[in-house]
Amino acid sequence: MEPVQEHRKFLKKRENINHIGSFFPKHMELEENGEKISFEWLHKTDKGALVFLTSSACSACRIEPIYHFILNYRQFNYVVLFEGELDEQYTELMSLDDVPLMKINAVKIGGYLQVTSIPWAFALNRLGQIVGAGIFNDDEHLEQLSRPLLRVYDSVGRK
Repeated sequence: MEPVQEHRKFLKKRENINHIGSFFPKHMELEENGEKISFEWLHKTDKGALVFLTSSACSACRIEPIYHFILNYRQFNYVVLFEGELDEQYTELMSLDDVPLMKINAVKIGGYLQVTSIPWAFALNRLGQIVGAGIFNDDEHLEQLSRPLLRVYDSVGRK
């Protein structure tokens, strides 16, 4: 089976939703009966941000592409929204002090973000507007969906 077909589908209805051009929510309830968490900081970044959705129970959710991307492009802000437990696959990400890892209920978050599969990533410009979005399972997919940010800001240079 191809890796893209293994992505976890947690909503029954599939639709083609165009996220590009809309703004990432400023507040979201990450878990059932949880308090709303502010994501306003994603609307005030210097060069943009990436938001990753993943799950410890998802066989297609590889952490390595996320880790590699963060190390290669330190000029962006990041947040990892994960379902499940922080197990050994998240060890490298936990070592990055400036990358928040936030536990989510995938169905709850899927409703807010209109995401039907994971792993998923959003690339946001510095105002919190979505300029890239999609599923990913390797470094190439992640770079492709974040290309709008990379075209503008990678000329500044990698750290």
